[in-house]
Amino acid sequence: MKSTWTVPENDIEFAELIKTSMEVLGSRYVSGGTDPATGVDCSGFVKYVMAEAADLEMPRTSAQQAAMGTARAPEEMRVGDLVAYGSSLASVSHVGIYIGDGRIIHGDGTGRGVTVSAWNDRTDIPRIANVLG
Repeated sequence: MKSTWTVPENDIEFAELIKTSMEVLGSRYVSGGTDPATGVDCSGFVKYVMAEAADLEMPRTSAQQAAMGTARAPEEMRVGDLVAYGSSLASVSHVGIYIGDGRIIHGDGTGRGVTVSAWNDRTDIPRIANVLG
């Protein structure tokens, strides 16, 4: 499934990240997966997109990814920021990429695969991180 997304004007430099993310929208969820052709989990999706679109090598797990970069407040979020989910930073169990308009794209393990959701659908958000600088 392919889709388009309007990149916010102040984040136009991250258009390639949005494009790459949308190219794998609908890929199936596979625990431990890192290749959209065969399936990805949340951190595998982040690792793939950041490598392809930003030439940024990410660690493998959501907890490791959440610890990267600089913390950012919700009102300061920008396209490409990582939104981590879990009861604390030490127990992060899910991660997604902010794509603007109050949305993240992520590998959803509830059967939807790579999908777009509201970033604050969950309240257990220990960290938002700017990993792109």
